[in-house]
Amino acid sequence: MACASNRASAAKPAPRPVAAPADTLVQVGAYAARPTAEAVRRRLATLLQQPVRTVEDAQSGRSLYKVQVGPLTSEAAREATTTLQKAGFGQYQLIKK
Repeated sequence: MACASNRASAAKPAPRPVAAPADTLVQVGAYAARPTAEAVRRRLATLLQQPVRTVEDAQSGRSLYKVQVGPLTSEAAREATTTLQKAGFGQYQLIKK
């Protein structure tokens, strides 16, 4: 028969920390030419070591190629924008998913 004090002394597992949601994109630019957007994407992927993508957005019969970093947590987005500013990418837009 188990003693009540033995059951009470059994350690409960520590709660796992809740991960911050990766719900922020940093849009660095929108370009009319895909090659320009791809060149920026490659540069940013090397600079930031974060996921970077090019998204085509067709409006009014014209395509824009948006270069976006993420999705990132809010903290990672802050770090990325600091790095972007230092590298000369001062114009960016934060997008919450």
